[in-house]
Amino acid sequence: MGIPVTRITPRFNETDALGHINNAVMSVWFEVARTDALNYLRDGPRSEGRWLVASVTLDYLRETFYGSDVTINMSRVFAGNTSLTMECEMHQNNELVVKGKAVLVHVDMDSKAKLRVPDVMREKLATL
Repeated sequence: MGIPVTRITPRFNETDALGHINNAVMSVWFEVARTDALNYLRDGPRSEGRWLVASVTLDYLRETFYGSDVTINMSRVFAGNTSLTMECEMHQNNELVVKGKAVLVHVDMDSKAKLRVPDVMREKLATL
């Protein structure tokens, strides 16, 4: 069993003047899926540090519209020493519409020092 799929129901206000889901909304949806994945990997809502976004890239492959759910699955997640790289695929009507990649860094918010990716997350990733 892998990281659970995130399902998004597009809202009308997320469309642009052309009737597409606005490109900026996709970044928010990817954040929702990353949060779901982090919660799954760490068995709960928090770890000792926080995850800061170092980079995000999105490739828009097809138009996405209001009226049909979008599913987001983490196609690949791997750990570095202090970071996680998360790759996602977004599908609407069984078609790949967006591919994304994000790098998150694990940080102690008081000292601003980077923290090692927790062992519980590494262990869970090893089983996927």
